[in-house]
Amino acid sequence: MGYTIDIAVNTIKVNNLMEIETIILDTAKLYECEHIYTTCEQDGTLKIPRHHYVFTVIFLDENVENLVKFILSAYIVMIIVKIR
Repeated sequence: MGYTIDIAVNTIKVNNLMEIETIILDTAKLYECEHIYTTCEQDGTLKIPRHHYVFTVIFLDENVENLVKFILSAYIVMIIVKIR
């Protein structure tokens, strides 16, 4: 069956979405994910607008070690990108 990870990025709070997307896609490919896709979620309410870009990354059961490496790498990279 595998493991699925969703990474949601608030597009209102970031100004470097393309850089984040490139990093996540490259890291997922580096660690041999089975499948990756993206979706956009928007909610048009006036009080609390929501605009998220969601990355869904899927790893096979046999690839658990790479899954852990992906999580750690993605977390570290997202901290670095946020600091810039």
